[in-house]
Amino acid sequence: MSAADSASARELAQRVRFLTPAEKDDPASVPAVLEEAIRTRRVVRLTYVDRTGTETERDVEPVTFTATSNGWYLTAWCRMRGGSRIFRTDRVRRAALLEETAPERPVEAMHDDIPSDYTVRPLEFI
Repeated sequence: MSAADSASARELAQRVRFLTPAEKDDPASVPAVLEEAIRTRRVVRLTYVDRTGTETERDVEPVTFTATSNGWYLTAWCRMRGGSRIFRTDRVRRAALLEETAPERPVEAMHDDIPSDYTVRPLEFI
């Protein structure tokens, strides 16, 4: 990303806010933790509920956010499953940022299970 595009993206990100109660011991919201994990390329510990209602705790290496008409998804390398996984963000119950830096993972490799009638497009700044 060019320096000008990077500056524009940072400026835009500064205009996105989360309103939460001002309690000192309140943990950061799930969206804030996931955003920080993507931004800093750090491993995050998720408590996740799958479509059958089964809750698991797993460490993941976040790579991308993906939006669909059904909502937002986190694409990450799941250490528990040993492969790329797509997590619905509304099913993430808790998220804790870990100190560990996630290894570099190519974005293209994270979308190998996309249906053939869909196209993955990056966010474009105009």
